[in-house]
Amino acid sequence: MRLRTVSLLIMAAIILAVSPIYAQDVQGDVYVEASVDNTNPYVGQQVIYSLKLYDAVGLINPLYQPSNFEGFWRIDIGVVSQTNEQINGRTYNVTTISTALYPTHSEAINIQPSSVILPETVFRAKQTLTANPVSLDVKALPQSNSSAFNGAVGQFTMSASLDRQAVNIGEPVTMTLTVSGTGNIEQLPPPALPDNWRATINAGNFKSQTQNGLIIGTRDYQIVFTPTSTGDQELPAITLNYFDPVDANYKSMSTSPIQIQVSGDTVAAPNLSLDDSEPSLSLKPIGSQATGTTSPLIFIMAGLLPLLGVAAIGYQQWNKTRKAQLEKRIRQQQAAQIAIRNLKALALADSKSSYQVIEKIFNRYLSDKLDMDLKVVKQSNLMQLLTQNGTSENIKSKVQVFVSDIEEGQFSPSAEDIAPQKTEDLVKLLRDIDAEWIVP
Repeated sequence: MRLRTVSLLIMAAIILAVSPIYAQDVQGDVYVEASVDNTNPYVGQQVIYSLKLYDAVGLINPLYQPSNFEGFWRIDIGVVSQTNEQINGRTYNVTTISTALYPTHSEAINIQPSSVILPETVFRAKQTLTANPVSLDVKALPQSNSSAFNGAVGQFTMSASLDRQAVNIGEPVTMTLTVSGTGNIEQLPPPALPDNWRATINAGNFKSQTQNGLIIGTRDYQIVFTPTSTGDQELPAITLNYFDPVDANYKSMSTSPIQIQVSGDTVAAPNLSLDDSEPSLSLKPIGSQATGTTSPLIFIMAGLLPLLGVAAIGYQQWNKTRKAQLEKRIRQQQAAQIAIRNLKALALADSKSSYQVIEKIFNRYLSDKLDMDLKVVKQSNLMQLLTQNGTSENIKSKVQVFVSDIEEGQFSPSAEDIAPQKTEDLVKLLRDIDAEWIVP
């Protein structure tokens, strides 16, 4: 009987050692709870996931380990509040850590538990507090009657401004279009351009801030219009079609048309095609000109030949420079896309070789983005490059952690294998850098 009791105690101890401690099971000195502000959102609608750490003993350096949030696009908000609460006669310091989530598909989704690791101290062994899982029932968007809807979900505002309203024909006019709101603006496709104008659009910087517990994202788009006729011209309205999950309706908003004044003559495209054959001269009959005189046309053509040669060389040089600039711009615009595609196609092998491949992908991204050969980037130099290109302190901090992890993975004998979540985190990091980076 005594042997059986001892065996049961040992089994119970083993179960407790390997099982996570859930918030609903323990409410002692320290515990955690997880929740969302909406358990029945639409696809693409912002959901705020919050983990609360209740601490009655004054923890030192607890480590937050978020869920993998499978089935969501996410933006980490971080610590949003630290308050004191009285619970069952005890005072707890309550730290709330939040994440903005955007469901990517409609179905019942279970958010796997986040956890908080309590480091080992002289008074306590290392311990992991695991929050409760959270379930959501994500609704599909209703059928849209508009073919212009491109997936924007949320509540938005939009404004537009011009760099100038009086130009010469052929000179570009740049409209800065600013879209803000609660939707996943970081992944929002650019608005459609009007068909009756020669125009191009480029996505600018993305930034976000927290207002009333929600992430408000903002992205600028630069739309370049090139007028092809003179007179008073009207830049047409730009329209954003979106689904408002609060009102459960499809809506649209538009900028106001803007008048511009275009002056100057119509510019014809220069004809710079050259013929390698000798120039032909119009010859008159011998009897039509006096003996011993030379036609003035010969002297004119002889004087023009050097100028034509200089023009040809100048055009070739201009065309070569323009082509190089175009290729550079394409590499810069596609750098993140190529890096992300390579990361998603990466087959994770042993830790060392996988870390090496990821380092090469990251360095290739930097090389394409900066138009520089950066086979090896020291961390100090990388931080300087990020600073010069307007990267936020938050992104620089994440890059530092990433570079340190890569170095440790290649050279530390105890490095862990790369998990798929690691590459997903790097994909998000590359998107964050690309959204903020101003390439000269």
